[in-house]
Amino acid sequence: ESMTGYKINYTQFSSLEEMETKIMSNSVQYDVAMCSDYVIEALLEQNMLEEAARILLSGGVVVLPTETVYGLVTLWDNEEGRERIYQMKRRPANKMLQMLAADISMACRSGLVSSPELEELAVKYWPGVLTVVARAEGRWVPTIGLRIPDHPFLQALLKKINHPYILKILY
Repeated sequence: ESMTGYKINYTQFSSLEEMETKIMSNSVQYDVAMCSDYVIEALLEQNMLEEAARILLSGGVVVLPTETVYGLVTLWDNEEGRERIYQMKRRPANKMLQMLAADISMACRSGLVSSPELEELAVKYWPGVLTVVARAEGRWVPTIGLRIPDHPFLQALLKKINHPYILKILY
């Protein structure tokens, strides 16, 4: 299989081969990383985890696979990254964005307010695709749609950066 971990600069390439060639030659600067879920093991071996973490920690936005779809990702408290996601998706700023965290305690450090009901749902359904809307405190929103992903790359990235991030699906 060809390498399908790649970076894009909000641009459509005419083919995957063209994209891979430009990336491998480092002929273009990119600020959004994209990788395919069917090559996660290869991506881990090829330092994509480190690259995604570097981009996120430097204020960037990455495109990553989830258990079901691809999504735009930036750190939860990255105001510029939030604005970029809203712009890229042409999404009104009053529409909330989903939080992905490694666990409830990570989400609580960023404003989620835990409850016994949330803890019960967590034990039963997480990690997984369930998103639960819970009360929040802080500057962003009165509630947070939280998900604890089961995807190995997303979990590894959350643990590496030790910070929750926003996920907005691509479609």
